Amino acid sequence: MSLPNWQTVHRNPTSLERGNIMTEATTENVPSKEEFSDYSGVLDIRKAMADDLAKVVKERKAVTGGKDEAVQTLLNESTDPVLVKIRADKAALAEKQKKAAEQQAEWDALAKKHAESLLPETDEKRVEELRESYLNLKKKTTAMDTTLETLLGSADAVTRAKQAWEIVDVKSSVRGAASSNGEEIIRKKISAATIDGEPVADKKGNVTFTTLAQDKRLKGLSGDDIRNAAATAHGVDSVKDIPSETTVNFTLTVGNNSHEVSITTK
Repeated sequence: MSLPNWQTVHRNPTSLERGNIMTEATTENVPSKEEFSDYSGVLDIRKAMADDLAKVVKERKAVTGGKDEAVQTLLNESTDPVLVKIRADKAALAEKQKKAAEQQAEWDALAKKHAESLLPETDEKRVEELRESYLNLKKKTTAMDTTLETLLGSADAVTRAKQAWEIVDVKSSVRGAASSNGEEIIRKKISAATIDGEPVADKKGNVTFTTLAQDKRLKGLSGDDIRNAAATAHGVDSVKDIPSETTVNFTLTVGNNSHEVSITTK
């Protein structure tokens, strides 16, 4: 029994496309044709079949290649009546959706404004009492923590002891009344305000920074935004530092529009 006659054949790389997969044949060990010389006629036919198959695959890719880009171009630019109408309908729908979103935002603002009008006015005297109570309690808790540190030996021991007793101190970075999310806000009453020279007030004739924020011309700004702007315009850190019966003028920019705002503190 004779062993196959193997030899090393060096040939230039060739590429065959199978669908989207490229397979590359490079220098490799292949059998000698002499081994299969008795079947050369059949193998020549088989080789021709492989070549035909490669041609079909190549042509198929040429025919289908770039179709997605061509379709996208037609969708965006074709003058075909059907595609033109669909583009117009989509644009009209987008415009309706934009107007609907704007209407929804306007309704939300009106609803919020009305809901706030149903609530009783803030008892400013009670707010001040609570602020003072908070400050006094804060001083006492700080002093107590200092005593505990002396007793327990370290700040870490105090922390662990407070965790064991589930002691949680409510913290705040500013002084004022507590807001709905537990943080404190600085309240400063104002007696009058204008936007672009027009007086602003609620239906009871009162005005606050929240009232200003609810004006559609300042849509997107909060009462705190306006407080901060007033403080900055007056050159202080907080509106609480603006003296009573003081008028402060400043400009607020909303989108592409600027509005002249004036407030007078009580």
